[in-house]
Amino acid sequence: WNSGEDSGWLITSRGTVIEFHSTEKGSEIGVILGGIVGFLIPLTIGLLILTLVYTASPRLQYWMTMKFGNKQEKRDLFNKNLKSMIHGIFDTGRAWFWNDSKINSLIKYEIFGLNKLIATKGNLLIFKHSHHLELDSRILGMHCELYGVERVHNSSFMQKVQSMGRLKGLNALADKNSPITFIKWLKKNKTVLYAIDQDYGLKNSSNVDFFGIKTATTNAPVKIVDATRCNVLFLNSYYDSDKLILSVERINISDSKSMIQDISSHVEARIREKPSEYLWQHRRFKSTLGKESFYER
Repeated sequence: WNSGEDSGWLITSRGTVIEFHSTEKGSEIGVILGGIVGFLIPLTIGLLILTLVYTASPRLQYWMTMKFGNKQEKRDLFNKNLKSMIHGIFDTGRAWFWNDSKINSLIKYEIFGLNKLIATKGNLLIFKHSHHLELDSRILGMHCELYGVERVHNSSFMQKVQSMGRLKGLNALADKNSPITFIKWLKKNKTVLYAIDQDYGLKNSSNVDFFGIKTATTNAPVKIVDATRCNVLFLNSYYDSDKLILSVERINISDSKSMIQDISSHVEARIREKPSEYLWQHRRFKSTLGKESFYER
């Protein structure tokens, strides 16, 4: 992974991080960035692996077995999910630090359904928490005008890094607690990315079926559609071998009363196609099954 024209870092087969740079005087910023990346990447990998182990409680393991097959199949899924998570860390780095030309030349990807984004109407584009969601939004933002909704990071430093990286592919960002901002974007016929498959608590949420479990899911899309009459779509993303596939899809929504369930059912169906790429570590069921009781070690 380069941090300058003749400098960067690499990871050996033993997992050792090595920084390299030209013997000539290079960019000071590149050297600093290389050092930061070389330190943060292995640290992040370690922390995420610990998070994965921590969240894989006996009850969660049992649940995964019931949902995705027998004990061996569950173990295989667990291992694939771990590998996907580590791969996703590097995808995030590529999304945040590579320029457009490098992404186009070194990453295989294909986009379907861009014509479903209606230019004369706002588009609320729901997407899921895959391990590669940062790369998903970066690549899509290279091909259309795109805005995003995010949860502000608890660390001010990480928020700056996160915003800097995300704004390489997005025109602007809004905090999830500032809906008036992205409602204005939708009224101006913009496309807004919004991942609703997170547990923000029971307040202003509906308990809808998600993998057969009543799961707290924000009611924000209903209010947003009522206020803007926007188009509601879904961005599916997955790896087909070494190619990243992005597909803009329509969601079959019966009416406003069933909207959250209809969206959640669509998200679940796409997760089931590639369960190893989903971010199971973010405690999706904590409000209804219990943060301590379900996710206990």
